Amino acid sequence: MSRRKTATQQVKRRGVIIVAAFMGMLCATTLHGATSYVCDCGLGAELNCLVGNDAASGGSPLTPWRSFAKARSTFSQMAPGDTVAFCKGGSFAADGGVWVNNRCRANMPCTVTSYVPLWSDGGEGNPLIMTPANKTAFSFGDSGNADHEEGYRFSHLDVRGIGSGLGFFFFNDIDDVVLDSLSTSGFDIGVYIAGSNPANPGSDGFNQRITVKNSRITDNNQYGLLGSCSDCRIVNNIFDNNGFKGGGGYHNLYWDGSSKSTGSVISGNTLSRSGVSGGKCGSVSLVVHGVHTDLTIENNTVKEEVGGASEGCWGIAADTGYGTAEAFSRLVIRANTILNVGNVGIGVNACSDCLVEGNTIVQGQPFSSYGIMIPDRVRGLEDIILDRVTVRNNSVTMTNVAINTGILLGGEGAGHSASGNTVVYSGTARAWYCFSYPLDKSSYTAIDNNICAFSNTSNGLWEKTVGSLANWQTLSGFDLHSSRQ
Repeated sequence: MSRRKTATQQVKRRGVIIVAAFMGMLCATTLHGATSYVCDCGLGAELNCLVGNDAASGGSPLTPWRSFAKARSTFSQMAPGDTVAFCKGGSFAADGGVWVNNRCRANMPCTVTSYVPLWSDGGEGNPLIMTPANKTAFSFGDSGNADHEEGYRFSHLDVRGIGSGLGFFFFNDIDDVVLDSLSTSGFDIGVYIAGSNPANPGSDGFNQRITVKNSRITDNNQYGLLGSCSDCRIVNNIFDNNGFKGGGGYHNLYWDGSSKSTGSVISGNTLSRSGVSGGKCGSVSLVVHGVHTDLTIENNTVKEEVGGASEGCWGIAADTGYGTAEAFSRLVIRANTILNVGNVGIGVNACSDCLVEGNTIVQGQPFSSYGIMIPDRVRGLEDIILDRVTVRNNSVTMTNVAINTGILLGGEGAGHSASGNTVVYSGTARAWYCFSYPLDKSSYTAIDNNICAFSNTSNGLWEKTVGSLANWQTLSGFDLHSSRQ
């Protein structure tokens, strides 16, 4: 017989039922609707953890249920606005089942979160959700054709795999979801926002308005986050050491072609150690493929240590990677900081009416690189042409001894412009290029008010094919208010 007492037995033994009940009410005041409490003490739980009982009422911290399965089955029956709460300091064995409740609503979401148990000493971490091999901790992917679901909120959980499976999985028209203040680690994929099967009546077959924020998504062997959706927000998260399965094809954050998204934002995230192989970052940390409109990538930090990145470790890339048509329309890449990644800081192709603005790029790795490279690769004939790209007010600083180019803009299309950019090179390479504009001057609408400094080498060129600033000004008529320092 187990020597571990239930929470109710322990409170009775201490003779503090009134005080404990009052504490329970305080815990419950931060939750919404009817709350069901669950507490188990599996692998990694706090030593003072007290197990619940699935035969208890579950309606109070005094009488919590015990199992993850009980929590999941209760979730499926909850009324809009109700909550399932796992105890802090506890540990639960995920059962790989599906979390579905078609009664939840965007304005009255069903919530899964944590609570402070009565046995707490104040130092407990978020509940551990321990997931077996090749299972999904929280799956929102019912089988068959898509049926509409909406209004889910998950927060303050520590969700762990053992090297396989999925942390959170969204499939078949899942809308209005918030994942907040989570830790997701040890899976194939931490968060997977997939597409949909054909839609049943009442469903549009799209996942929309999914927010992932304030979370740590780390140590997942393929992707930290994979997928895409419309009007979604990926904000203020830490992505670290994802994609180490190898081959350069896995990433910290991969906004893919599973949907033709519109109006999504990737902002305020910190990304590091993407696709590590041999101790070095080896893949693009934040990559976008597919067809996306009005995607904004801003205020993110992508960083590596000098010596900790190979040439395949790029910072941010929105470019083509499929054999089907791809397009990025009105893409904005703004105010990001890219530190010591591989040979491309920011790369773009197949983009129309796009803006790359106010980014800070620092490169200290010992190999050739581009600060900003547009286009960064040759597109397929099925992809849209690169047109009307604006590159302005960016700062590129390079300190290595390799051959570098600050900003490349052109390759195809027309209506491009570059203004207010500052490029600084402090190395001593035998060749150095501030800017590269490979198209005829008629393809550019404006190039001016740029600055380039390279005081430590006499072999630097303002423009890669023309030479000095003076020659470029004479031959192109551009950069008349720019300066070489």
